Amino acid sequence: MTIKSLNSYLASSVAHWHYLAAPAIAGIAIFYRYRQQLSNRVIYSLAWTAEITICEGLFLMNRSILSLATVNILFGLGTLVLTHWLFNKSSRLSQLTSLKILPLLFACLGIFWRWEQFTAYTGLLTLGAALIGIGVSSRFRNGKVITYLSLIGISFACYELVIYQMLQASSGSPADGLTILAIVAASLALIYRIFAAFLQSREVNTFLDLSLSEIKIIAHTHWALGSVLKIFAAGIAVENTPRLRIVGIAISLILAIYALIQGRDKQTRSDRTFSDWWVYVGLVEIVASAVYARLLWEQLSILDPFRILITCLVALLIYQIPWRSLGWEATPWHRFALAIPALSTFVNLENISYLSLFIVAAFYLRIAYRQKEIRWTYVSLGFIDWAIARFLFERNLTDILWSASIVGLSLLYIAQFDPTLKQPQQRNNRHILRLTGSGIICFIAILFHQEMGGLIPTIISLVTIFIGLAIQIRAFLFLGTTTFILTGFYQLIVLSFEYSLAKWI
Repeated sequence: MTIKSLNSYLASSVAHWHYLAAPAIAGIAIFYRYRQQLSNRVIYSLAWTAEITICEGLFLMNRSILSLATVNILFGLGTLVLTHWLFNKSSRLSQLTSLKILPLLFACLGIFWRWEQFTAYTGLLTLGAALIGIGVSSRFRNGKVITYLSLIGISFACYELVIYQMLQASSGSPADGLTILAIVAASLALIYRIFAAFLQSREVNTFLDLSLSEIKIIAHTHWALGSVLKIFAAGIAVENTPRLRIVGIAISLILAIYALIQGRDKQTRSDRTFSDWWVYVGLVEIVASAVYARLLWEQLSILDPFRILITCLVALLIYQIPWRSLGWEATPWHRFALAIPALSTFVNLENISYLSLFIVAAFYLRIAYRQKEIRWTYVSLGFIDWAIARFLFERNLTDILWSASIVGLSLLYIAQFDPTLKQPQQRNNRHILRLTGSGIICFIAILFHQEMGGLIPTIISLVTIFIGLAIQIRAFLFLGTTTFILTGFYQLIVLSFEYSLAKWI
C-alpha cells in the first residue's frame, strides 16, 4: 500500500476506491484489536495507515501534492491538540513516546510533500510545521534541538512568504528587496527581544528549555542579519536609487536603536566589554544612516558646508548628557563624542574650510575645560597648526622657517603647559623640550636666512633672549645667546671674504 501511494504521486498510477478502502480497513482493524493494549508500535501503525488513507483519498479527488502537504500539516496540528488533551486525561498515554512525536511525524511528511513546491501559501505550511515542532519540543526535557529547528523554520517561513511576493513584482530595485528582507529580520529580532524582556519581567528564566540568554542570542542573530542586509542594500542604492528610501532609513535607525538599548540591558552591562560594544555599533549605525540619507537625497547637500559644525554640536551634546543616570555606561558615549569630530575632519580632508578647522579646535578646547585636562588642547593645537600651514601653503609661503616656527612653537607650548613636565623631577626633560622647540626655529633661521646681514636670525635671537630674561627661562637665554653669537660670527666670516682688505685696516 505504501509503494502504491508513492506511485500515485511520483509516477503514473490508476486511482480506485479500493486503494482508499484497504488502508482505512487495516487501520480500523489494528485499532479494534489493540485498543486496550496501545503501544508505540500500534500508534505508528495507525499513523501510517492514516497517512496512506489521506494520500489515496486526495489522489481520488485532485492528485495535488500541495493539497496532500496541506492536509498533513493540518493533521499534525490536529493531533498536537488531540494528544495534549489525551495526556491531560490519561497519565498512561502520556508515557507513550509515539504519541508525543506523532504530530511532528505528520509535520515532516507535510514538508516532504511540499519540498519542491513554491507558492504564495507554502510559507504558511512551513510555519505550521515549525509551530508543531515547538509544541512537540515542549514535551521533552531535552528538546532543545527540535526547538532550534522549529525557530529556524519560523524564520524561513517568514522569508519564504515575503520572497514569493517580491518575485511577483514586475520591477523594482534590488535594494528595495534587500530592505524588505531587512524589515523581516528586524521584526523577528524585536519580537524575540520583547518576548525575552517579558519573560525577564515575570522572572521566568527558561522557555521551551531555552534560557533567556539563548532567546536573546536568537534575537541578536536576526538583528545581525538585518544589519548585513541593510549594508548590501546601501551599497546597491548608491548606484540604483530605490523607492523605499524612507523605509530603508527607518529600518537602519531601528537596528541602531536596538543595539543602543541592548547596551543598556542590565544583563549585558554585567559584562562591560559587550555593553560598550553594543553602544559603539549602535552609534556607528546611526552615523551610517546619516551618510546613507545624504547619498540618497541630493537636497541635503545644502548642509554640506555645515557638516563639521553639526558634528561638533552633536558630539558636544552627546558628551554633556548624563548617560549613567539614564542606564548606560558613560565611557562609550564619551569616547564616541571625542572621536567623531576628528574623524569627520579627516573624512572631509579635501574640502575642509578654515572655519571648520577652528570649530574642531574649539570643540577640543571645550573638552579640555570640561575635563580639566590641558592635554586635550594639544589636539586643538594640532588643528590650529593645520589651518595655519594650509593658509601658508595656499599663499605660496613655503619658506622652511614658517614650518619650523609652527613645529617649534607647538613644542614650546607643550613644554610650558604639560602637567607632567611641571613636576620638579621632570625639570631636565622640560629644559630639553624647550631647547628643541626654540632650537628648531633658531637654527633654521641661521642656516637659511643669513641675507641682509643676518637680520632675521638676529631679530629671532634678540626676541628669544628678551623672553628668557622676562620669564627667567635659561633655555631661551642659552639659545638666544648662541644664535646671536653664531649669526655674528657667520657675518664676520662673510664680511671678511667680501671685503678682504678691511681686515688689514
